[in-house]
Amino acid sequence: MIIQRGGAEWFSSIGTEKSKGGTKVFALAGKINNVGLIEVPMGITLREIIYEIGGGIKKTARNSRRCKQEGLQEDALQRSTLIRR
Repeated sequence: MIIQRGGAEWFSSIGTEKSKGGTKVFALAGKINNVGLIEVPMGITLREIIYEIGGGIKKTARNSRRCKQEGLQEDALQRSTLIRR
């Protein structure tokens, strides 16, 4: 419905130069403070999704090393990087 109001040009302006086409829906689940479905613009980083929207990773000894791959949290989400992972 929102796309109809804003139009295709508006929707395609959301995102990054490499990844036009607006938004992507993700499910936040597991050991994260705020779980649920989110819709975010392409180009957002995994860090922003986990810590700003998801409220951070729950503090447990077992998950302290997760999501710490070099550069993973700083990569801007683009359709091409989602396909590679």
